[in-house]
Amino acid sequence: SIPIEMGVLCLPAIEETMLKKQIREQNFSRVYLLYGEEPYLVTEYAKRIISRAAGGPMEDFNLQYFDGKAPVEEIAEAVEALPLMAERKCVVVSDYDAEGANASETAKMKQLLTDPPETCVLLFRQRSVLVNPKKSAKWRNFIKLVDQCGSSVFFAQRDAASLAKSLSENAAARGYT
Repeated sequence: SIPIEMGVLCLPAIEETMLKKQIREQNFSRVYLLYGEEPYLVTEYAKRIISRAAGGPMEDFNLQYFDGKAPVEEIAEAVEALPLMAERKCVVVSDYDAEGANASETAKMKQLLTDPPETCVLLFRQRSVLVNPKKSAKWRNFIKLVDQCGSSVFFAQRDAASLAKSLSENAAARGYT
């Protein structure tokens, strides 16, 4: 069942397997938040989303990067701009700090995430800024906003068995044992 919170339909956070499927099928959410205890996985899945969402001959025009400290107005302007000779564009924000954002920036981000355009994939990749929704109401609210219009993915630390399995699968896919 899909949770309904205060009359708003909320999509649940997705698992890594669903993210793989979305990337493979190029059926992207409008917004992604990739975070967790495995920065390597955050980086790898961000690369996959970027290459599939904005890849192609016009990638230089349809891919924009922002530091998490960039003004929300600049990010919003990039998100609202139409892609150039492509189905969509991708805007990547690295290490956005919802906890450190002031009330004005938070309000602007909320407005952006209320109805992002379908012609853009907005990707928040958290590699060095800690996202702790258990201790921070600002992060809980940010994740809720993302989940209402997109998908948040938490990458938990891998145990030895799942890490070995993942490494073996990746080696096998490349023709190695």
